[in-house]
Amino acid sequence: MQPNWARVTVPGTRRRRRPRKRRGAGLSAGDRGDGAMGDAPSPEEKLHLITRNLQEVLGEEKLKEILKERELKVYWGTATTGKPHVAYFVPMSKIADFLKAGCEVTILFADLHAYLDNMKAPWELLELRTSYYENVIKAMLESIGVPLEKLKFVKGTDYQLSKEYTLDVYRLSSVVTQHDAKKAGAEVVKQVEHPLLSGLLYPGLQVLGRDGVAQGPFLPPF
Repeated sequence: MQPNWARVTVPGTRRRRRPRKRRGAGLSAGDRGDGAMGDAPSPEEKLHLITRNLQEVLGEEKLKEILKERELKVYWGTATTGKPHVAYFVPMSKIADFLKAGCEVTILFADLHAYLDNMKAPWELLELRTSYYENVIKAMLESIGVPLEKLKFVKGTDYQLSKEYTLDVYRLSSVVTQHDAKKAGAEVVKQVEHPLLSGLLYPGLQVLGRDGVAQGPFLPPF
């Protein structure tokens, strides 16, 4: 669940590289031009906020079309495996840009993933830890003057324990090999000498994650 703020992608569009910004330019939510935008930035000003300080943007023309019609919907997820630290200001600075641009931002706390990753988050602490993450992230954004009206938080366990989601986990397990699940899990799950079955479930749940935030359906019929 590690964020990568090097790019913004809109499906069905071609890639265009943007010139790189100077180092350190992307960590301030009060950067260039924000003060003049007021409460209702234009589509051009929104595009500037959404794409600034990114190494690469995919589908900029599609972004322009969307911004003329409605606000952009943004999704970002993180596994609640430990304490939020100073590095969280990097994705938060970009989320701040999205919120200032009027985007509808959903942050997913992957609490079930944190448990499946060798129980980095004990089951009895899942709810407390997600509450801690929410308060810390709100405080970080408020500290740099970001409006939170369009920010929404979702927990993985809000939908990953539902009947529909559980059925799709079983359906997915019928088409994914043990080899592929282990290989995919090796990139995101802590490796130990005797790996647990939970590490094989982890990547499959990631596949289903975004549809869950959108409240399903999780998988099409096979």
